[in-house]
Amino acid sequence: MNIFKKGICLSLLSLSAPVFANTVVSSCPAIDEIHRPFDFVFEASNAAGNWSQTVQAPNRGGIKSFDEALMVVDNGKLRLVHCTYNLEEKGVVDLSLQDASTRDREVEIKNYQDKWTKEDSGFVTYFVCTGDAEECQFEFEQ
Repeated sequence: MNIFKKGICLSLLSLSAPVFANTVVSSCPAIDEIHRPFDFVFEASNAAGNWSQTVQAPNRGGIKSFDEALMVVDNGKLRLVHCTYNLEEKGVVDLSLQDASTRDREVEIKNYQDKWTKEDSGFVTYFVCTGDAEECQFEFEQ
C-alpha cells in the first residue's frame, strides 16, 4: 500500500512539473554575436531569443560599439524595447527580438538594478542601461 501511495505522488508530481517556471537570465547580444547576412541586415541570437533589424541609408558599416538598452513600463509590466549599437561609418542599429512571444514578454531587472537607470518623462517610465551589452542583463520566465 505504501508503494502504491508513493507511485501516485510521483505520478502527480510529474504531471505538475511543467507548471513550474524556469527563470532565464539574458542580456543584449554581445558585439561578436551580431552578424550581417545581408548588407543592411543585422542578426543575433542568445538566451533571450532571435534578434534582428534592418537599417536604412544613411546608416552604414558594421557594429562599432554598444550604445544602450531600453526598457519601458507598460501597464505596470517591464518590457524590453531594443538594444542600440553604434555603426562604424554612420548611424545606429536598434536590435529587437523578432518573435512576438519573446518581444512582448515581461522581463525583470531587480537583480541587476545597479546597471539600469530609471527615467520618467511624465508620460512614460523607462529604464536605460549603458556600458557593455553583456552587462545589460534581465531575466524572464520561460
